[in-house]
Amino acid sequence: MSPLSVYSALSLALAGSGSETREELVSVLGLAPGKDIDTIVKSLGEDLQAVADGDAKKTLVEANGVFIQAGGRIRETYTSVVSKHLKADMKQVTALFPADKVVFQLDFGGDCEGSRVSINRWIAEKTREKIKDLLAQGSITPMTHVVLVNAVYFKGVWKCKFEKSKTDRNGVFHSLESGDVRVSMMTQKASYPMADFVDLEVRALKVPFETHEMVIVLPEKNDGLPNLLKQLSANGKHLEEMLTSDQYFDTEVVLKLPKFSLGGHNMKLKEPLHKMGLKSAFDAERADFSGITNDRSLAVSDVYHQAVIDVDEEGAEAAAATAMPMMVRCMPAPPVDFFVDHPFIFFIVTKTGIPVFMGHVVNPECNRDLICEDTLALADYFRSAKFGVVEGRSNFFMSPLSVYSALSLALAGSGSETREELVSVLGLAPGKDIDTIVKSLGEDLQAVADGDAKKTLVEANGVFIQAGGRIRETYTSVVSKHLKADMKQVTALFPADKVVFQLDFGGDCEGSRVSINRWIAEKTREKIKDLLAQGSITPMTHVVLVNAVYFKGVWKCKFEKSKTDRNGVFHSLESGDVRVSMMTQKASYPMADFVDLEVRALKVPFETHEMVIVLPEKNDGLPNLLKQLSANGKHLEEMLTSDQYFDTEVVLKLPKFSLGGHNMKLKEPLHKMGLKSAFDAERADFSGITNDRSLAVSDVYHQAVIDVDEEGAEAAAATAMPMMVLCMPAPPVDFFVDHPFIFFIVTKTGIPVFMGHVVNPECK
Repeated sequence: MSPLSVYSALSLALAGSGSETREELVSVLGLAPGKDIDTIVKSLGEDLQAVADGDAKKTLVEANGVFIQAGGRIRETYTSVVSKHLKADMKQVTALFPADKVVFQLDFGGDCEGSRVSINRWIAEKTREKIKDLLAQGSITPMTHVVLVNAVYFKGVWKCKFEKSKTDRNGVFHSLESGDVRVSMMTQKASYPMADFVDLEVRALKVPFETHEMVIVLPEKNDGLPNLLKQLSANGKHLEEMLTSDQYFDTEVVLKLPKFSLGGHNMKLKEPLHKMGLKSAFDAERADFSGITNDRSLAVSDVYHQAVIDVDEEGAEAAAATAMPMMVRCMPAPPVDFFVDHPFIFFIVTKTGIPVFMGHVVNPECNRDLICEDTLALADYFRSAKFGVVEGRSNFFMSPLSVYSALSLALAGSGSETREELVSVLGLAPGKDIDTIVKSLGEDLQAVADGDAKKTLVEANGVFIQAGGRIRETYTSVVSKHLKADMKQVTALFPADKVVFQLDFGGDCEGSRVSINRWIAEKTREKIKDLLAQGSITPMTHVVLVNAVYFKGVWKCKFEKSKTDRNGVFHSLESGDVRVSMMTQKASYPMADFVDLEVRALKVPFETHEMVIVLPEKNDGLPNLLKQLSANGKHLEEMLTSDQYFDTEVVLKLPKFSLGGHNMKLKEPLHKMGLKSAFDAERADFSGITNDRSLAVSDVYHQAVIDVDEEGAEAAAATAMPMMVLCMPAPPVDFFVDHPFIFFIVTKTGIPVFMGHVVNPECK
């Protein structure tokens, strides 16, 4: 299959969607919520353009079409937005948007079969007759409203072709079900980037095409493919690592690769897309494609997909010389055997790291696709959480967004290996120039700041470097231009007269430490005074990134102090029942039950943002919940963005609590996430800040503080005041937060600004 192909087809639908349907498509496509459609489609177009760039011979042939019932008038805004941003020199777009039309209309109601034939004829024309019958008889009915179709053909043209004379027509491949089967086994001895992923028991090899590359992932064991798929499905980070890892090193290899042909079979993606959260698009009563036409009843009947790939010995001769192995005059190390002679996974990856195609081969002699939900799920790896959660035996509070923004400031001045690692840790697309990357980061930060008129979020970030280094104007320009975002840490970090703070770490360690702490205290209203402890600054210090956050939760509808029970009971894990100040509120809140996780979640709005409280059903359920969230990042995403929340009358009992105020050193967790060179004086590259190549980060310090009590903003209280109705309402649901729970502070756009869990609200 082609994840990118499905992505682009859904993008065309997104451009004409609205309300709930748009929200679901944004979520399924892994986009940031809350942005206008023009901005979203522009971003999608840039992604598609990145794939097309450099593909001069158009080795990728792709066809997408939006076919709707005849008679509907196409909105000019839809034509304009999609034509402007999604051209990308991609085959499916130039085909879909010729000069005279944007969307194809067919008479599904009056001529089902004729409509089906017309669509198939259009696809065959665009795929050089490789895909002729995507839509089978019966797939179009009089009830059809909208059909999204996609077909892909790709011919892999090797940079260095395999010699046909070396192909063994009687090669052996150890299949899973059929035992040893005879195949045409190609052979090549050359230098390829190779990596071993010990935890997964696999070896991976990158074999370049003229434009893109194939990544082959080969399990150590002949029967290791099923277990590998399970591991990749359970943890999307494994897949991301295999595609973007810096563990690949050019290695002399004897490569044996079977010829194979895959694809040519139809896939219906309605069910897997439904499982990923795209539901309303297929429901005539809920679907909203009013951005295409005025007809609110339009709904997608299905999403059809087909992909074809042929792998053989051929390569482009014009490129063969550039990749030809060179003889050296010393005796080289013996080549490593890389015999692809048992089931394996492969990806077709662009230069920018985007997986255009993915699949696995169980038997290269059997041209039959196995529709594997695990494989489809792998395409979603980039949405896995970047920050894990800790063991739930003590209170915990941090700001992932705060760490994100601090690292963004470092990224803006980084280069080479350090930049690559920061891009990976921040979950950004590799291969883009620094101005584009920082601009994107700035838009993310701006989304958090938008609408926060009272500045309830107070954040301080600082890049402190050794005095004497001259700051590059390009660094000042890029960061000042894109990262202002009206955020406290940026306006503080970049006043009119300076961009980065310089201190004499070598000559006055203690004075430097005091200066940094004084700066932080000033920016956090004296809530955080001693982020840096004595001894944290040494004469060897080169760069210190510091971050501190203070947030005062201002409820839209405040709790009445008179209803707070000063003798409330909270069932802690280690200390048994403890006495707390338990606030009470009866109101309507969005609530959802997540049965698989055995939790109930509630959204309690602040004046600007909201708190999401996740309460396990069992009193002692927090540790197990944390384990489940750590094992599968999608659970966390679901709880924050799910459409399962419904306004419910609730009796909420919530303890007052104060968390934070303790220092965290993030060097070790960031190191585990792949940020290594930044902390190594010999490898760190912050030459984008100064000319001093020896600059290195000594540590990343973080502190976050939150106070939760009864107070709310009175100006907003009336807008959230519960309204009386004349009929008898359903009895309110009890939501007693009286045992350990998780909470998040989430922006209107769904970004988790803060996260934490409470084991004992009396223990700060």
